[in-house]
Amino acid sequence: MLLGRGAWFGLVAAVACGGPAPAPRIVTDPSGNVALCVASAECAPGERCENGLCTSAAPARDGGVAAPRDAGDAGLDRDAGLDRDAGAPRDGGTEPDAGFERDAGLEPDAGVERDAGFRDGGVALPSVDVSGWRVENREHDPVIQSFTLPAGTVLAPGQHLLLVRGVDRAGFEADVGVDLAAHVFIRTNAQSNGVPIVNGAEAWALVDASGATVDGPTMAGAIATSYRRKNSGDAADPANWTIGGEVDDVPGAALLSSSDGVRICQWSDDSGTGRYVYEYVELCYHP
Repeated sequence: MLLGRGAWFGLVAAVACGGPAPAPRIVTDPSGNVALCVASAECAPGERCENGLCTSAAPARDGGVAAPRDAGDAGLDRDAGLDRDAGAPRDGGTEPDAGFERDAGLEPDAGVERDAGFRDGGVALPSVDVSGWRVENREHDPVIQSFTLPAGTVLAPGQHLLLVRGVDRAGFEADVGVDLAAHVFIRTNAQSNGVPIVNGAEAWALVDASGATVDGPTMAGAIATSYRRKNSGDAADPANWTIGGEVDDVPGAALLSSSDGVRICQWSDDSGTGRYVYEYVELCYHP
């Protein structure tokens, strides 16, 4: 039996005013077409009360439309049911890095400590084997003073090599106040002949194992003077050197920003009595 318009409004008013809850029953609007409700208990089994109407449809979302997750995935759950990033296609169907660890599983620079090998256009520079290379004093022609680097002498990018006349590493470091642990140190034990003997007028040259001159000859040096290379330009040009007193040198810290390979980058006299043992010539391999 349908309720008249007045009876229907009376029922709604009773519920709105906090009257006793009606017994479960189905109530229709005056048109007799739609079941109205205040609580789901008033609806038929399997239905619920939503927005005053009894319904068994899926819960409405997004403006009353029951939408699948991500509205546009054609009803599929995000990532098509696949665990995120576990084979789920991305970026045009390709998983980032094609399943490899980033950088193809290699540490940056293929195992070289970052920036320890320096770079030339983004490529880590290789170490240089300078075995058999010679440092020559071109003061005389033909050369009568030279030193040949021993087998197994290798320079990594950023390393220096010091040829020191007559004192060991610990004694040299204590005298100059510099830790040279990162650099190659060779005591040449030059006495009346050899390299380095710095008495003024020496002009140094670096020659590779094939006999080709790699750098130099430098400008001729003077007594009680130190020379620090500022750039890899012509070694004979004084403008490419910082010239100072014998105590103005800084072993292991050349001024070169780029050496274009292995270069002569520093040398110094030590004119004090008995201090000839601290004379040295320094090579650098910078980016």
